[in-house]
Amino acid sequence: MKALEGLRCIPVVVNDVARARHVLLNVAIDLWICDLAVEDLDFRQLHSECLTRNASARILLTGSPLSQHLANALIKENRADQFLAKPWNPVGVKRMVLSLLEAPRPVAGPGAAPSVATAPRQIITPRGLHMRVRPATAPGIPAAPPVIDEGRYRLDELVGEGGMGRVYRAHDRLLDMEVAIKLLNHEFSRDETAIDLLKKEARISLQLLHRHIVRLYNLERRQNLLLIIMEYVPGVSLNTYMSRMPRGGKPGLVLQIVSVMVDALGYAHRKGVLHKDITPGNVLISDDGVLKLIDFGIADRMNRQRVIPDYVIGTPVYMSPEQLRGETLDARTDVYSLAVLTHQLLTGRLPSVPEAPVEALAFQPHPPLEGFPDRVRGILEWALAFDPSGRCPSVHAFLAGFREACRQDYDADLAPADVQPSSPDETL
Repeated sequence: MKALEGLRCIPVVVNDVARARHVLLNVAIDLWICDLAVEDLDFRQLHSECLTRNASARILLTGSPLSQHLANALIKENRADQFLAKPWNPVGVKRMVLSLLEAPRPVAGPGAAPSVATAPRQIITPRGLHMRVRPATAPGIPAAPPVIDEGRYRLDELVGEGGMGRVYRAHDRLLDMEVAIKLLNHEFSRDETAIDLLKKEARISLQLLHRHIVRLYNLERRQNLLLIIMEYVPGVSLNTYMSRMPRGGKPGLVLQIVSVMVDALGYAHRKGVLHKDITPGNVLISDDGVLKLIDFGIADRMNRQRVIPDYVIGTPVYMSPEQLRGETLDARTDVYSLAVLTHQLLTGRLPSVPEAPVEALAFQPHPPLEGFPDRVRGILEWALAFDPSGRCPSVHAFLAGFREACRQDYDADLAPADVQPSSPDETL
């Protein structure tokens, strides 16, 4: 199975439920990856029949985003551990598999203490791949700044952590300046698939040179580690900034924030790049008041045929319905996400229930918007249209409509160009 290359696995294909049952009944396994879309699969029955022999096995469910509701129920029933939506990102699969394999598991016998298995691993994967895996080293890198070498960069402080690695405030000795360095986790640094994804992220970011987008400086390999060298931005996230605001922001301030975001997104769209992950956590406000978009790591060229998310978890309420369904995307998906964020900035709440299941967000329009003057509600409804063919076509069109609505409904217009942070005492 290509997604698990690098784990030194030997896959054996199992094509149907009957063969999967045979393996589960006759082979000791550590991990079972089960596709909920397999024909004739009754997961609860198969689980009850077969897991006596493998009571300590971890279970990773997979399927389309529409399977998440069932998966959540099975996890709540303690029949499974995690759910990973399709289509898969190879790095996401590996990270999930490693985390499940390295998690403590009970040892047979009453009162036994948890332990981590050290024997070679057996895995049943979706559609029934069966494989043997050597023990993996613990994933990740130490929280304390590691010493890369005595060369150009000195890692000073851990400032953030993402799916592929950790981000450090660092010092560039050659240029005598602070930079941010994303240090890729060890298991991904040895993985050619992960390296290809990282190069893709770097190529995307290198072409985006804009005041309101965090800049990428370089991609380097040192001591078998991969480093992304980026602009360092001391400041606060929009999440933190919003938490300091009264419930809902002043329309003039919200208009400022939206205007700057549109400037950055419009520039990226002209370059043919979508962001696809517009959330308050991916917006920074620097100590000197400059708003910057971050994390174009899942960004991609426009008009790709499929979305390839790491997991369909985290922030689905900000995603457009077509993105959740895995359809062809264009700039209107970012328009939708920007409108969700605008709604949140104005009211302090999201247009959809945060706990709504993915299938509801993907196939049901959001509830009617309430608490807005007519013009503001109209522009938000346009940008949040369930069908992209009826949606506001561009971020610039959204800004123009939103600005006019704010002027007429709130008597608000754009103030000076940048947004001042509430407090400069946090560093991201």
